[in-house]
Amino acid sequence: MKYRILVLLGAICYGILSTIVTKAYAKGYTLGEVVGSQLLTGFVLVWALVLFMKWKGRWSGNVKPTSSSATAARKFSWRHRVILMIAGVPTAVTGLLYYQSLRYIPNSLAILLLFQFTWMGVLINSVEQKRRPNGIMLITLISLFGGTLLAAGILDQG
Repeated sequence: MKYRILVLLGAICYGILSTIVTKAYAKGYTLGEVVGSQLLTGFVLVWALVLFMKWKGRWSGNVKPTSSSATAARKFSWRHRVILMIAGVPTAVTGLLYYQSLRYIPNSLAILLLFQFTWMGVLINSVEQKRRPNGIMLITLISLFGGTLLAAGILDQG
């Protein structure tokens, strides 16, 4: 149940985010300003969470005195850091292209296109492993396609 709620929250955030980005474009903001403000907001929220967790740990006595951020940073070699940065590139490019697409297409269509990665991932995985998806995966994909058709209004428009 916990994971279902997290997926729901993620979907809600994407829906709200596309509306905010569209409204920002209507006010005259550029792609760089929208992305920059999102990064700044995320930066502030993450550090607020870190400080809150340290404050909460200090009051409850859960802070380990030997643990420090400098020690944790030394555990990662440059190779690991580069691999982490490369791993984040697809997500960053997807976000930038998604925001750019919101200038030209409606929010609902942009979200539909964004979440088509689900069936594409299943297809790539099936080809890679040379195995057909199981019954549960096929039922999931059928419901995904059905929801996409209904949400896009294709049945109404023909």
